[in-house]
Amino acid sequence: MYSLIGEKGNTSTLASLSVPNVVIPFIHDIPVLGPILSGHPVFTYIAFFSVWVIYILMYRTRLGVHMRAVGENPAAATTLGINVHRVQYIALAISGFFAALGGMSLSMAYLQMFQREMAAGRGWIGIAAVNLGALRPIPTLIAAMVFGFADALANQLGSLNIPSQLVQSIPYATTVIGLAVYSIQQRRVAIERQKKYASAHYEEAASEAE
Repeated sequence: MYSLIGEKGNTSTLASLSVPNVVIPFIHDIPVLGPILSGHPVFTYIAFFSVWVIYILMYRTRLGVHMRAVGENPAAATTLGINVHRVQYIALAISGFFAALGGMSLSMAYLQMFQREMAAGRGWIGIAAVNLGALRPIPTLIAAMVFGFADALANQLGSLNIPSQLVQSIPYATTVIGLAVYSIQQRRVAIERQKKYASAHYEEAASEAE
């Protein structure tokens, strides 16, 4: 095995499949906008299309309602007659499918080879994007695009006379800042809810006293 690969955890000496870039007719010829929207690997367009598929699944289908109920409170979902374990297995299979697409994108479009630790922490950034997006498809897409912009910025700055440690820390610093902002927002929402609950409870108590 090692004689074929040449190095443990690396397939640089083996032929690797690659996916083609998608050139969108007419749009590709538009100045500035064309290179932004056209000419990317097919996995890029699958990723954007998948956001809408997941949105429809989660908010327009019965399975999506069951998945959100199980994710929110499995015990309560059981009392409603939902097969919690089956829904969890389905959710795990769907998430595994999209995780596999992410791995294929790295090995067949981004690098066109397999290399150990090629994810380079992108999985944790993905989890941060989901939390920053409040577990919703569209906000998660926006958060992922922000992190992607930070990663692209780090790649561009790598060619300048800037310490590599500082450049490599940009995506992760963006992740930390994003999570901090999300935490502050969640705390403010929780405080507002407590104030509304206390106000409603006070009004109810006052009406009962009268």
